[in-house]
Amino acid sequence: MRHPRVTLRRLGAGDAGLWRSLRQEVWALHPEAFGESHDALAGWPLPAFAAQLERDFVLVACIGEEIAGCAALDPECAVIEAVYVRADHRGKGIAWRLLSGLLSVARRRGVCRLTLSVAEGNAPARALYTRAGFRATGACVPRALTRDGRFLDLVEMDRAL
Repeated sequence: MRHPRVTLRRLGAGDAGLWRSLRQEVWALHPEAFGESHDALAGWPLPAFAAQLERDFVLVACIGEEIAGCAALDPECAVIEAVYVRADHRGKGIAWRLLSGLLSVARRRGVCRLTLSVAEGNAPARALYTRAGFRATGACVPRALTRDGRFLDLVEMDRAL
């Protein structure tokens, strides 16, 4: 199967409105995966999103002009977060491209070890992270998320660079 041409672009503070819209989409569609609800975060001011874009390294994957997904690296804490691919673009290697891009950035910045957290039941994400060299650390945050009225643990994974 041939995958579409995907370009990665770093978002800057001037993209705060775009970042807020994308995050609100994620929170509305998948609160169980990201630990926040759309309603809880809808009131965040635009400057909060701009500040995150100044602090973190946020990538979007684009197919033409359309944003297909995103991922973020907090280089100060060496944490990957906010990995998301829109449903109509899943299975096309986009999450892999985003993750690979962040791994490259982390290496260039001298990060030695990266961590991330994933919902215990998110098998596709765990498979992606495992394929990228991440391993479960044994640490977890119990009952950190809810899905359909059930509590889920957040599993920590890490890898050396």
